[in-house]
Formats: sequence, structure tokens, C-alpha cells
Amino acid sequence: MKITPSQTARLEFLVRVTHKECKHLLDTDGRLFSNLFTIEEAKKIEIDPTLAERLDAFMVKRRHLLASRGLPGGSSTRCWPHAIARLAASLLRAR
Repeated sequence: MKITPSQTARLEFLVRVTHKECKHLLDTDGRLFSNLFTIEEAKKIEIDPTLAERLDAFMVKRRHLLASRGLPGGSSTRCWPHAIARLAASLLRAR
């Protein structure tokens, strides 16, 4: 498979953006879920609008990251973006 210079530039861009978005998402994940997310925590969503907004923002970021890479938003695999970045990087090395 021959990759054109414009495709190479696009893949390089996607790799950079994917790594940056993954870092942001993992940072947010660490802040929101530093402790186990229990049933008690889930019950707080109804009475804590700040927690509800943070969770909503987290899920929107996650869906956006997956959708912008052509992946289903319902995927439960957190490593998909990293797998896409590795695939793009391997394609770039193979050219």
C-alpha cells in the first residue's frame, strides 16, 4: 500500500491529536474515578449537578474521541484511541 504525502501528513496529525485527546480523557478519568464508582456515587448524580455535569462532559469527550476516529461511541474499550494511534504510526513507519 502506497501512502501519499498528504495521507502521511493527515495520519501524523491524527496521531498527535489522538494522543493529546487520550491524555486529556485519561486525566479527566483519573479525577472523576479516583475512587471506585459505587452505587452510592451513582445515586449522588441526581442530587449533585456538578458531578452530573462532569460525568456528562466526560462521556461527551469520550464519544467525540471515538466518533472522530470512526469508532462506535458505545464501545467499552478504553484503549481504542491508542490502538488507532499505534496503527497510524505503524503505517507511517512502513512507507
